[in-house]
Amino acid sequence: MATSRVHDNYSADEINALRGIFALYDPEKTGSISAAELESLLEKIGYTGDSKVDILDAAQGMESVSFDDFLDLLEKGQPSQPGEAP
Repeated sequence: MATSRVHDNYSADEINALRGIFALYDPEKTGSISAAELESLLEKIGYTGDSKVDILDAAQGMESVSFDDFLDLLEKGQPSQPGEAP
């Protein structure tokens, strides 16, 4: 299954790795995970502290998180890099 959105911040290999980890939290293969599963997944891939809080805040109100949503949320949790547009 290909992502429908462009995620330029990630290589194809990174997207494939993240998709594999996402699938572990979506055993029913519904294509989405719950907020509780999102928090566990973030911890599994090493997001802690402010980055994790920023992502969970951005996900607030979402009933479920698709893989594309997950990649979007990860991008929101990335610190701004010098020279990049906000």
